[in-house]
Amino acid sequence: MSNEVWTEVYGRLADLIDAHQTTLVFVNTRRLAERVTGHLSNRLGSEKVMSHHGSLAAGLRLEAERRLKAGELRHSLPPPRWSLESISVPWI
Repeated sequence: MSNEVWTEVYGRLADLIDAHQTTLVFVNTRRLAERVTGHLSNRLGSEKVMSHHGSLAAGLRLEAERRLKAGELRHSLPPPRWSLESISVPWI
């Protein structure tokens, strides 16, 4: 996709994240998870957005899960095979 399309996608995601308490965005690759996390962190603040995938150190993955469960994160990007049963998420 072109940069113009991605800019619109990031803008729409940021709007949806702001409108909800917690948002999970599923992507196909770790690379895309990091890319989207980076762009959304720039828009929303790094304290509100965190990526979650197998290449992260165990401590960072556990921190992402803890912060999401505690309601401290507004947004998380899990990998495609991530099990939603492994984490309690308030859906609004």
